[in-house]
Amino acid sequence: STLAIAHSYNYIDVYRWDGATWQFQTSPSCYITAGAFNKSQMSLSDDGNTLAFINNAFAGDDTSEYGAGSETTGDIYKYENGAWGISLSVDRLSNHTGMRFVDVSGDGSSVTFSELAGNQGIDADNPRRRFLTVDYDGSTWSTRSSGTSTYFDGYDSRLNNDGSKTLYQTTDGSTSGVQTGIAVATFSSNQYTNCLLYTSPSPRD
Repeated sequence: STLAIAHSYNYIDVYRWDGATWQFQTSPSCYITAGAFNKSQMSLSDDGNTLAFINNAFAGDDTSEYGAGSETTGDIYKYENGAWGISLSVDRLSNHTGMRFVDVSGDGSSVTFSELAGNQGIDADNPRRRFLTVDYDGSTWSTRSSGTSTYFDGYDSRLNNDGSKTLYQTTDGSTSGVQTGIAVATFSSNQYTNCLLYTSPSPRD
């Protein structure tokens, strides 16, 4: 078992259970935007060997709080060969927007990050809600793509155990990024196939 605790002092404490007590293992750096951090910004695999979190989640490219090098990133740590180490750092999905959600698949083979965006119009400063997913083959990470795109319209993406399916909130895409429903996407052969579950308003409205 693995326990990860985020601190307001800009780091995360990681402990592992040895059968009798919790043993401290590492403290990866993690900038906390304006002293705020919540559970949607950190995720662990079921075996506790993959930890992903959003560093300075709401900052985007604004480094005024902590200085140069504190832009939003999505950081992934792996426990391998008896030690923790950073495995991948994902750049923010857009220049001015941070990230809002992260989720690790149960088996630790995939991680998905969702960007932070409001209901504003689409432009370079205020992009629509999108998500990005990376996959681990045991030695290296690769970014999912469908055609030429690595970003996919959707919000609050969540992965199943092996990362092959993604549950997410659908949006109106290039209009304003407003959530319109819920869908499950299956990823295979470098292509997402959607199965829409619910659209708003519901038939009862």
